[in-house]
Amino acid sequence: MNSKMSDLEEEYEDKKKDREYLEDLEQELELADDEEPVRYKIGDAFIHMFSEAAQGRVVGDKDQVISEIETLKTEMDDLSVEMEALKKVLYARFGKSINLEK
Repeated sequence: MNSKMSDLEEEYEDKKKDREYLEDLEQELELADDEEPVRYKIGDAFIHMFSEAAQGRVVGDKDQVISEIETLKTEMDDLSVEMEALKKVLYARFGKSINLEK
């Protein structure tokens, strides 16, 4: 459980960084010239699209990342509750002879 929590925390931090990058990109696209196409990365390739279309794409991507962040946060909270309950049982059984902290 502890390793799963560490994995979830790492993924959570990565998604938060992705959200920040998308927010920065959204602000940059608002300042971009609407007449000139911008390069937008999809997978490993870049495609040219107008900034209005790219803004829509960024908003959709940002919404998806926010949803993933909320899901990860819920999973982390649920796992934390489960770990706390397990800690109580183990401490009740073994007392101070067991160390369950990170």
